[in-house]
Amino acid sequence: MKLPFLKNQTSENTAGRHNKLDLQTKILLVTIVVIVIFTSIYSDNFLRFTNIVNLFQQIAFPGILALGMTLILLAGSIDLSVGTMLSLCACVSAQLFLKGHNAFIAVSAGLFTGLMCGSINGFIISKTKATPFIITLGLQGVYFGCALLTSGALNLSLRNQFGFLGKARLFGGMIPVSIVIFIFLSILLALVLHYSKFGRRLYAVGDNPEAAYLAGINVPLYKFLVHAINGLFVALVALILISRLGMANSNVGTGYDLQAIAAAVVGGVSLSGGKGKILGAFIGVSLIGLISNALNILQVPPFIHYVVTGVVIVAAVILSHVGTKE
Repeated sequence: MKLPFLKNQTSENTAGRHNKLDLQTKILLVTIVVIVIFTSIYSDNFLRFTNIVNLFQQIAFPGILALGMTLILLAGSIDLSVGTMLSLCACVSAQLFLKGHNAFIAVSAGLFTGLMCGSINGFIISKTKATPFIITLGLQGVYFGCALLTSGALNLSLRNQFGFLGKARLFGGMIPVSIVIFIFLSILLALVLHYSKFGRRLYAVGDNPEAAYLAGINVPLYKFLVHAINGLFVALVALILISRLGMANSNVGTGYDLQAIAAAVVGGVSLSGGKGKILGAFIGVSLIGLISNALNILQVPPFIHYVVTGVVIVAAVILSHVGTKE
């Protein structure tokens, strides 16, 4: 049974949150401009084309993962198994390359592995209604163990068999393929969330699942779908990463889960669901990457990077909380 008044109420709440999000987005953009101006004054190398390309190539991996994580967070869920899932996908594809299979089979197997892992996450969370944090934390260990079994706890060298996704460049050799994929997916998801029925319903599910259910939305289905889509994104990053590195192992995805969550949260995506934009996630991962790049250019000691990045994440969370506090 559809209850239009509940649907309208959810839409109004979501719209209100989007307006508040715009303020945070503007603050992040101003922060980026300040960092760019400050760093370019102290270093002539910062605004060089090669450094800008290098910056975006570095953020492409966590950026694509942040896009998938944004979908999950919008639905009111979370996934802590992204890093080990990435390692498993990488090891599966690498093993098939080493066994002499062609690129189509190896790539398809990697994508299928990611889809299955994401689907398992989504199925358990949507059917049991258990806490996603605990479920994905447990599955994190499962996928890591599977990655160890697949790789034999060894480094799997691709022997230059698969370099296109990670090393090839387009537009006259200027732009790496990974950057093009990241920007394309960002635009695609932004359009889907803004204009499609899927996007509107996803916001409703994350904002108020009970009201969304009463309005006729299949809440478990949407939670399942976002985890499955995220699994594909994770597999795609795994393929790009092993293509660039030329190898895979059970630790290749270590830390990427937290990077994805941090980028989305810094960009204004709420951990409680129903609030956030792809643009915010894009800006969030860009800001984190920009800070790291600027600190490297300014020759700041590496351990300071963690302090600065942590402060930025905490500040963004506080800003998001204040912005949504009634």
